[in-house]
Amino acid sequence: MPLVTGMDALRHRLQLLSTERTNLQSQLLECRLRSEQEGKAYQKAYDERRVYLSEIAKVSSAFDLTRKQHLAQPRKATQNPEKR
Repeated sequence: MPLVTGMDALRHRLQLLSTERTNLQSQLLECRLRSEQEGKAYQKAYDERRVYLSEIAKVSSAFDLTRKQHLAQPRKATQNPEKR
């Protein structure tokens, strides 16, 4: 009789371990999926950041050019007062 009880205990333990294994595999799959989603979200944010930085650089360059032109105009006006 103790042998049967021992076998039953082993079967029960095996069932518990199988259930735990299934749960851990599910958690691993969820972690993989979440990691992929976070990676895609990161890449999207990174790409958007690059676009914004590019736009900022373009606007900054245009602003600098406009500012330089504006600063150059008063000099011409003071050098040639006859044109006014």
